[in-house]
Amino acid sequence: RLGYHMSDNIFTIKAYNSLTTDVLECIESLNSCMPEYELYYEDEVQADADVFFAAWDGSRLIGFLSFIYVPGCDEAEITALVAPDMRSRGVFGLLLNEARRSAAFLNISHFYYAPVHTSDNTPDTASNPSPAYSHSEYLLKLDCNNYPAGNSDNDSGSALYGGLPVPLQEQLAAASLFFHEDEEEESVFCCITDSEDNILSSCFLDDENSYICIWGVETDAHHRRKGLALLLMQCIIAAALTTSNDNNMPAPVFMLQVSGRNTAALNLYKKCGFLTESRIDYYSLHS
Repeated sequence: RLGYHMSDNIFTIKAYNSLTTDVLECIESLNSCMPEYELYYEDEVQADADVFFAAWDGSRLIGFLSFIYVPGCDEAEITALVAPDMRSRGVFGLLLNEARRSAAFLNISHFYYAPVHTSDNTPDTASNPSPAYSHSEYLLKLDCNNYPAGNSDNDSGSALYGGLPVPLQEQLAAASLFFHEDEEEESVFCCITDSEDNILSSCFLDDENSYICIWGVETDAHHRRKGLALLLMQCIIAAALTTSNDNNMPAPVFMLQVSGRNTAALNLYKKCGFLTESRIDYYSLHS
């Protein structure tokens, strides 16, 4: 929908909660000229606020900005692009001002961004010449080709612990814990529960053909620092290895994304054998 619009000089800034087909085509056309800029323009309604902002010179799209946020969080990531021939004319500033007004309704006070890198692999910070490092995001990968499969033989309780190596079976049984994998519409929900079926630690798996994406890892606040997330990861990896071995399939490859701010999670995944595939550095956008 059209949230509001503002005219400044010859530019019109329009804010959107969702994007029409016509606007999407204009954004894609602008982005195709500079594909190194990764714009976010998924047509999803995130909240009762505008998250997409377009700068128009008549019927021509000359700039676009969006922000991505997690409800309840006071910061958001922005992606933005201004047509090369329209730079240094205040277009980005107009877009950012409108985004800040909308973000205020969501109690978002801080924006960060990942700058595009130039040909010499240094970040292009022209729009923010004195950037302050904010944090890094890591894409982690676990290739199970060399991962020890362990012994999945199970002489007792196969309905509860089938497919898991004996040490994991014994660890679960000793603590009266259970590992579950339940297929949902598009994902597999995995969890560790207690004897009363209370979910203690959980995550989702998405099969992306060449790899398995792990996301939404969460441990109940009252049961953290007990090794449950590690146990969950070990069960997931072991179960996937058993499935691939039993069906003569290639060993699974797992991928996940984690914030560098979450040192506990980083240490957890490294302990499981995950390695850094790539890293994105984010910078604070000055007010």
